[in-house]
Amino acid sequence: MWFLRFHNYSSGPLQSGRISGNGDFRFPACCRQNQVLLAVCFDKQIFEPERADNLPENLVQSSELITATPVTFRHKLLEYVVRAFARAPMPVLKIIAGKPVEVEGKRLDPLMQIICQKFAPDPQNPPTLEEKRKDLDIRGAWLAHRLDSNVSIKTLTVPGPGDDIKCELHCPTGLPSSARAIIHFHGGGHVMGSPQSHRRTSNRMAKDTQSIVVVPDYRLAPENPFPAAIEDCLAVFDFVAENHQELGIDPNKIALAGGSAGGNLAAVVANHRRSAPIPPCLQILWYPNTERSTARQSFATLGSGFLLDLNEIQEFNDAYTPNPKNLLNPLATPASDDLAGVCPAIILAAGFDPYLDDNLAYAERLRQAGANVEMRVYASLIHGFTGMSELSQGAREAWTDTMVLINKALN
Repeated sequence: MWFLRFHNYSSGPLQSGRISGNGDFRFPACCRQNQVLLAVCFDKQIFEPERADNLPENLVQSSELITATPVTFRHKLLEYVVRAFARAPMPVLKIIAGKPVEVEGKRLDPLMQIICQKFAPDPQNPPTLEEKRKDLDIRGAWLAHRLDSNVSIKTLTVPGPGDDIKCELHCPTGLPSSARAIIHFHGGGHVMGSPQSHRRTSNRMAKDTQSIVVVPDYRLAPENPFPAAIEDCLAVFDFVAENHQELGIDPNKIALAGGSAGGNLAAVVANHRRSAPIPPCLQILWYPNTERSTARQSFATLGSGFLLDLNEIQEFNDAYTPNPKNLLNPLATPASDDLAGVCPAIILAAGFDPYLDDNLAYAERLRQAGANVEMRVYASLIHGFTGMSELSQGAREAWTDTMVLINKALN
């Protein structure tokens, strides 16, 4: 049986709300189709992190979190069920997954295989973009680490080229007066995602690296196509660099991070601010999109059946760069830039990701340009594995490995 402990919230993003119509969620298929007896005890309290007052009032605007999609009681209940399912012993997961999936000598992680089987969109009834956005905001990090009470979250507003840009700041307690910082650009194909969808990842990164993590709520396509997102991200980097003293940040230790489309944005900012008065010191790229072409072999061998498929990638590219003239613009495609003089890079790739060859090629380009590169390929994982970093053994090991690399690079 499941032993579930529920908690009341007086405020914050987990307060009950409503999502109507097609934005509501069905009970997960993996839990409907497989009758598995699990003995799980949730002994960790779920909480809203305490708000610290260690940031200047003239910069920090609010203690309210950026919430793109309200989270209902039903969503919280479904999350408990999914997390309980993911805690099943590995032999049970292997039975549910069925015959192992192998490609080019790599074997897919059983939990990843179940996710690909049960949570892929129905091709006969594909979700709308609005439904995808709600889904990612709510379920994007169900298998990630919980928010930590020793990492406060505040919101600041940065002047942007279009409108003001809201950012979440994740600040561990006990930081020195001049702390290191990571600007974390969320993923989502440039068309979805938000600080809400990646909040747990940002929060855990702040804890594990003892850094201030800044998460911009940049503009999304297709409402705001290229170059809106990268203009916002450059503006946030410039603001953090210029206000580093007021924010309590070491100007020599401002890193960039992002996964997928967020990795694209981090790489572009690293390239275009390499000669700034305060340049970034490190770029942390999880399975980044660094090219607009899908001609590499991994797009053919891994472009279907592993949650992120080739058709969806093309839809993302068309939405973000509708004008073909921008496909090779270095602000959209970091691989088309001259990479000489860019900061060191940590690139984390997944063995079952269409972007695998793209990531390997970009790492080699950086090395040829003289950059110091740490390249890791986690052979059994899929695109987006950072959102599964607590309850997937493979993703958890990859996360731990990455945090070691980041701390080594920033120390």
